[in-house]
Amino acid sequence: DLAAAPAPTYSGSFTGLAELTAEGWRLTGALDGGVVKMGQASFTGLKTKFDLGGKAGGLSGALDQLELAVSDPSPADKRLFEPFKVAGAAKLANDVATLDATATLAKPTVQLTAISGRHDLKSGAGSVTFAPTPLIFEPRSFQPSALSPLLRGPANVTGRVDLSGGASWTKDGLKSNGTIDLKKLGFAIASAGVFEGVSGKVDINDLAKLTSASGQTITIDKVTLGLPI
Repeated sequence: DLAAAPAPTYSGSFTGLAELTAEGWRLTGALDGGVVKMGQASFTGLKTKFDLGGKAGGLSGALDQLELAVSDPSPADKRLFEPFKVAGAAKLANDVATLDATATLAKPTVQLTAISGRHDLKSGAGSVTFAPTPLIFEPRSFQPSALSPLLRGPANVTGRVDLSGGASWTKDGLKSNGTIDLKKLGFAIASAGVFEGVSGKVDINDLAKLTSASGQTITIDKVTLGLPI
């Protein structure tokens, strides 16, 4: 519920030049070291160069060289996701902002997705999509636990997972969804055994609540009960 969420707070510094004319205004400059805190996420190291203007027809302009780091401010045992970085650019035309960027895991450096977003400043409505991105897991290199503490159970994970999804919002609320496409995944779980060739597509209809649609199927090529000695 967006109405129940705490109001975002911002701190940072910027330099710029403001111009006022009979037709409107223009503001150019740079933002550096910005910090935004809002609920389950903190945005730090926010920096960009901006060229913004306003006329009777609405706001317009651009944000170039946009960079920020995103993290979950919760204690380590309650975090939903590990830190990642976003880099890209945004445009503003007739009070509608658009964003094109990439998200990269902070450690290890793995690209998570390409992001496309849109937000209408007048209506408060917007959307964001995350393009399908292959994640290749290898032992001692990249494991699911690097994405979220919630994924620390499986060990020695191998194989590929394609992630995609999106979200839309209005002044009344937020909706989100995602798809996890497992491609010949292999892993071990200490209390169960070794699983090989795990494949299937899982559609998540609410990312906040982590609920999935019914009637979905996952196949497993081989299961070895108990861990090999």
